[in-house]
Amino acid sequence: MLKNQEVVFGNYFYGNLYARDTIRLDNAGHGVLSGDKILPEGMYILMTGPNKYFDFIISNDRTFDINIKDTLNFTRNIIFSGAQQTEAFQNYGTFISQQREASTAAYEQFKTTGDSAYFQKVQDINDSVIEYQKNTIEQFQGTTIGTILHTLQNTPTPLFEEIANDTLRQKARYYHYRNHYWDNIDLSSQALLYSPFLKQKIETFLNETLVKNPDTIAVQVVNMIERNGESHVVFGTGVFYLEHAYERDAQEALREAEAAIGGDNNPNGNVFKQATDYCDPLAKQYGWGYSKPYFDCIMSELSKHPEMGELEDIRVALVPPASVYRVDFASPIWFPSLAGWLVLICLLMTVVIIIRFFIWVILKVTLIFMKKR
Repeated sequence: MLKNQEVVFGNYFYGNLYARDTIRLDNAGHGVLSGDKILPEGMYILMTGPNKYFDFIISNDRTFDINIKDTLNFTRNIIFSGAQQTEAFQNYGTFISQQREASTAAYEQFKTTGDSAYFQKVQDINDSVIEYQKNTIEQFQGTTIGTILHTLQNTPTPLFEEIANDTLRQKARYYHYRNHYWDNIDLSSQALLYSPFLKQKIETFLNETLVKNPDTIAVQVVNMIERNGESHVVFGTGVFYLEHAYERDAQEALREAEAAIGGDNNPNGNVFKQATDYCDPLAKQYGWGYSKPYFDCIMSELSKHPEMGELEDIRVALVPPASVYRVDFASPIWFPSLAGWLVLICLLMTVVIIIRFFIWVILKVTLIFMKKR
C-alpha cells in the first residue's frame, strides 16, 4: 500500500507529460487533490515512483475517488468511483489489457502448433475489441471518452478489387486512406489536445502518410486546419491553384498509365503513344504543358478504345480531384498576440485623438461665438 509519500499528479498536453501538482498521502494512504480552477477535460496521470504511473481521464464529472489495491499491476488493481466516464475508461483499459494477453497467448499457440483454430481465436479477440470500442463510443457519444476512443479507430479502406491493375489498386487505396485519415478525429476537441493521441496522429500523417512534396504537404495541412471547426472573419489571399503541383501529379499519372495500358501487346497497338501523338501538337499550339487540358485530351483519346475498361479507374485512382489543389490562405482580422495587442492599442489611441480633436474644435467654435457676444 502507498502511504507516507507524495505522488505526482500530471497531465498530457500535445503528447507530452507535465507535472501539475503533488498529493501527500498520510499513514493510511489517503490523500486529497482539490482546487479552485476547473481542470481541462482530457487525460491525466498519477505517478507513484520512477516510471510507475497510470493514465485516467477527467471529464465534466471531476469529483471521484481512486482506490489503488496494488502498485504492481495498475490496470487491474485500481478502482475509480464517482465519475462515470472515468470509470468507463478504466474498464476499457482493463478489457484491452486482458484481451491483449489472450491474443498474444493464442498467437504463440498458433506459431507453435500451426492449428488454424488459434489463429481464428486471435481474429475473434480482435473483433471483440472492436465491438467493445464501438459500443463504448456509442454510449458516450460526444463526451471526452467518446472523442478519445473515436480517435483510436481507423477508417476502413476498401480493397478496390474492381481495379485489376495492382499498381492502380494500391494507388486507389492510398488516396482513400489519405483523404479519410481525419474522419474520426475532432481537431477542435480540447480533450484530444490534453491527450497523447493528437500528436501521434499528426506526426504519423505528416511523416509517414504524405509524400514528401512541399505542395502536397501545404495543401493537406491547409485542409487539416480547415477541419478544426473554427470560423473567423478573415482577410485572405483569395482562391488560387497550385498549378505546378497539379502538372507534376498529372505527368506522373500519365507515366503510370502508360506503364499500365501502353505497350505493343495491346490489341490496339500502343494506344498511349497514339494519344500523345495527337495531344502533344495541340499542347504545343495552345501552350497547355502538362496541365489539366492536356491530361483531359489524353484521357479523351484513350477512351475511344472500348477495350480499355480500366481507363476510368486509372483517372480516378491516380489523379486527385482538382479541388485538392485549390488553396485559400487566410488569417484572422485580429489575434491576441503581442502584435495584435499593439495594433489594438494604436487603434484606441487613434480614436482618443480623434475624439479630443472634435472636442477641441467644438470648444474653439464656442469660444469664438462667446467673444462675438
